[in-house]
Amino acid sequence: MDNPNMFQNLVYGIEMQAMISMGKLTNPITGQMEKNIEFARINIDILKMIQEKTKGNLNSSENVFLNRALTDLELNYTEITLEMIEPKNLAN
Repeated sequence: MDNPNMFQNLVYGIEMQAMISMGKLTNPITGQMEKNIEFARINIDILKMIQEKTKGNLNSSENVFLNRALTDLELNYTEITLEMIEPKNLAN
């Protein structure tokens, strides 16, 4: 492979799709903030599958990059789903 950052580029692309799907980033194509929680979950699950399938085969920077992406996504996903269950009280 010619590009040593190819793995990080793959992870980053999936991470950005998940963030867009959670409404955390503007969709660069539509210019809109959009939420599709199911698609976000699918993207997180894809990264988890990649993590499982590549276990023991990543260098340290790839491993750290993937773990950071998954941690950030899981925290954001949890925040979004909790807001859906218990909307913030806007009156206070």
